[in-house]
Amino acid sequence: MISKLKPTFWVLGGLFVLSAIVFPICVAFRADVALYIFGALVSVGVVGTVVLIVLLANRYAKEMENSLNVIDDQLNDFSRGDIKLLSLHHYLPTLDKIQERLNSAISRYSEYRLVYVSQSTDATLKEKIAEGKILEWKDFTDHFYKEVQNNVSYRSALIFIQSLGTDASSSKVMNALHEKILLSFPGAIVGQYDEKTFCIYDYSVDSFMSFETLCQQFVSSYNQFKVSPYDDLTSICYCKLGAVIYPYTPLLNMVQDGLTALGESKDVSIHTGVRSVYYPHSILSENNKRVIYLATIENFEKNFAEASTYAEQLSALKDFARWFAVSSDFEVSGLMVYRAETDTYEIVMEAGKEAKNKSFARLGTSILAKDIDPFYTSARDDMSFSAASVDELPSSMSKFLNNIDVKSFYFGAITYQGAKRGFLYFTSSTKRPYFALLSRENLNRYSAMASSYVVTLDYQASSDDSRQLLEALSARANKYLYSIDKSSYMLTYLSENMKKAFPEAKVGDVCFKVLRSDHNSPCSHCPLKGGADHRIINHISATESTVSTLQFHGAHNDNATILIESSSHDDAVVNGGSHLLDENLSIKNIQALTLDLSHQIKLGSVGYIVGVRLLGTDEILEKAPGSDANSIMASVCKAVQDAGYGDLLYRCGEYEIAFLLKSYTKPKIMDFVEEISELMRGPLEVRFIPFTPAYSFCAISYPTDAPTTREALSLIEGELTRSEGFGPGFLVEVASRHPRRALRDDYIIDVLKAALVQEEMPIALQPIYETVSGKIVAADVLARLYGTDGTPIPPGEFVPLANAQKLASEVDKGAFRAAGKIYERYAFSFFKSAGIQGISIYLSGGTIKDPKFADEVKRISTRYQFPAGYVFFEINAQDVVPCQADLTKLIQATKELGIVFEVVDYHPEMLPLEELRNLGISHFKTDRSLIREAVSTPNDYASFSRFIDAALRSGFTITCVGIETQEQKELALHMQIPYMQGYLFSRAIPEKDFISLITYGK
Repeated sequence: MISKLKPTFWVLGGLFVLSAIVFPICVAFRADVALYIFGALVSVGVVGTVVLIVLLANRYAKEMENSLNVIDDQLNDFSRGDIKLLSLHHYLPTLDKIQERLNSAISRYSEYRLVYVSQSTDATLKEKIAEGKILEWKDFTDHFYKEVQNNVSYRSALIFIQSLGTDASSSKVMNALHEKILLSFPGAIVGQYDEKTFCIYDYSVDSFMSFETLCQQFVSSYNQFKVSPYDDLTSICYCKLGAVIYPYTPLLNMVQDGLTALGESKDVSIHTGVRSVYYPHSILSENNKRVIYLATIENFEKNFAEASTYAEQLSALKDFARWFAVSSDFEVSGLMVYRAETDTYEIVMEAGKEAKNKSFARLGTSILAKDIDPFYTSARDDMSFSAASVDELPSSMSKFLNNIDVKSFYFGAITYQGAKRGFLYFTSSTKRPYFALLSRENLNRYSAMASSYVVTLDYQASSDDSRQLLEALSARANKYLYSIDKSSYMLTYLSENMKKAFPEAKVGDVCFKVLRSDHNSPCSHCPLKGGADHRIINHISATESTVSTLQFHGAHNDNATILIESSSHDDAVVNGGSHLLDENLSIKNIQALTLDLSHQIKLGSVGYIVGVRLLGTDEILEKAPGSDANSIMASVCKAVQDAGYGDLLYRCGEYEIAFLLKSYTKPKIMDFVEEISELMRGPLEVRFIPFTPAYSFCAISYPTDAPTTREALSLIEGELTRSEGFGPGFLVEVASRHPRRALRDDYIIDVLKAALVQEEMPIALQPIYETVSGKIVAADVLARLYGTDGTPIPPGEFVPLANAQKLASEVDKGAFRAAGKIYERYAFSFFKSAGIQGISIYLSGGTIKDPKFADEVKRISTRYQFPAGYVFFEINAQDVVPCQADLTKLIQATKELGIVFEVVDYHPEMLPLEELRNLGISHFKTDRSLIREAVSTPNDYASFSRFIDAALRSGFTITCVGIETQEQKELALHMQIPYMQGYLFSRAIPEKDFISLITYGK
């Protein structure tokens, strides 16, 4: 308090000294006014000081009382067993010291108490496991989270097992299931999630395969039908299992993901494999950190192993480095490759926590070796080189690092076969207090892995460059290469043009069997024995070709490489034929297109020219430095040539290509454009940089649109420019003002959106037959889609796209409105006379989850006044569990409208009948496979019979779907299934055909 009052005392002292000087002066000069004013100011100062002292004393007393009360409360809580450690925030330093010592004492006691309680809890848990007791859900989760973090096993699993069948939750059934669990998972913690579900924590999972086999054996050995000999009742006892593996699923997500796996399960569903990358810092044990770390390493190794190209491998390594930087509290991670030819280090990758974080990249992508070598040498000599602060380094090093804003770092040297290969680094713009042991372990392990990856990538890049160069030279010169094993004659290598010439041949085949059609033994004139051979090879040329062995010594002395040279190509080059080839892409050029098109027009042929222009080229050139128009177009043309369309391909501009399609009709043109746009959509690569290209397309008919070659070439340029004006991906035709998308998916989405604008979807109706009478009693209303030319688009194409575009709800609404229109037209005429009792509309999962759908249903139902029980909403059985909450809301919201809900594609192993009943659903359509399997094997027949009998006894209304043969129809009739549907009776048909069918029977 005295220290806080020191300024006040200084002010009082100053006033005293000032008054001692000023008062005598004022008296001596008789300055009464000044004397009074100064006296008043001094008085105010004294009064203010006194008030301040009183306020501070009062505050001091209150703070003192609060601090003592806090300490008193802490001691009271401690006496009740509640351990609290308080921050040092008291008003007096003395009380802070008392608080610090009190915290220390309580902390030491809590450590002893924690060990005691933990040991006591562990002993109790082990006793319960040994006795086979079932823990309540709360007790199970309390033990589960602690045991996962204390477990020293590398992998462990959380398993949910749900009892299904008749009396699934009865004590007899659950006891039997519990006994089976104890036998299959000895030593595991067993709890009960709900009345039908057990939860198990298995401490150790050796391998995914063994664990999956154990779970499958458990489910298959438990599932069985039991027939009571007394009352002839069938008891169906079976279960399903869902599990997740730790550490591949984060600890906090394990329960939720385990329940999700259980919901997805038909018998066994296990979320295995490396699925996510995470690194929690607040965790109880170092062992648990290492478990998570190793799982993350597996993830990156898996991603690197699956990468098929240099760019993908580099991207995987970049993700790897970023994770290590974040987990080790660095900001930037990077890799450099040493280029001996230029004596420079090239940055192949630098990744930061944020895009703005940079390190050595501030100096550019290529850095002189003299700047990096001091750090490389230190890292090589000491195995690694790190510093918590650059101030610890010699001035020459610290100055260089300070210039690029590096304050702390970890450097590693990449060396292979004694030579300098690269340099890796982690840097931060702030100083670090120290390097934790686990962080240092991570960094050392990463350095070893990254070094091997960089060397591998460097060799692979060199190998890829050499192979691509060889392929380019052989394609340019029209040379064909293949290698064989001398002893077995098996192919060990095929050049790209060789693969195109012999599409059936592949590495590992015997050369004389796949390259010659009539040979079962080595050729008599094999170049391995007789030197060069001259023969006509029809797959390559109609003229004579030369087959010879290349003389070189490679790494594999048992291999021989054979060269095939076409003499016709050499003659063409000598005679000037190469002027028809584009010298950069080795495809036919615009002169060749002019000659070929002129020849076709003179012969009176009809066909199409399809022009393609690559868009966004400036962006691609910027993304891939060093590339040009030829390298980019080479990637595009390669995609076309790999698909076998190289003979139709012409280059007619810097970024334009064309296809000459002889004798093609308009429908075939649409198919071709859809296929070729899919082939070229990418992603493609130029200089190892992936890019996703965009194109404009045009289709020109000859001789209709272009009677001469000059007009055709002019139209290609003009129509491609017109297509570009509509945006990427559009196809234009000369005779049409309405462009369409070239990509099939984009085209279907456009057509679908256009159909939805009309509010009512085009539909078809599939009849439902009464089994006994054979009459049509209802119909499924199915959404349909038609292209701009009137051709139908299969539901298998447009339905997944509608789901992906979140348009499924709009499609189902459109089908429901169309059903309302049909009801309005025919309900009191044709439908009434034919005895039609209802119509069904299929709802997708997205529709069920749409909160606005129920309101739209009410509006449509109010408009058309459907009678109760007339409209059926069909739900796929696979959507019931994922959409259960939304489905329940929808059923309740539409209950007053009298709408009936029906499950389709129902299989008893997918969903228990009891769950349907709990949802208020009493109608279902069987899965198509059930009736097909029932007529195939006695076991399936018996299972199907028992299932149908149990469902009918439980009051369910069943429609047997998939009736395609007379035998299946007779089986459904024999089992007394009330309704049938299938192609034996009728496929989905248009509205007018359905009216004709119910009226005239045809």
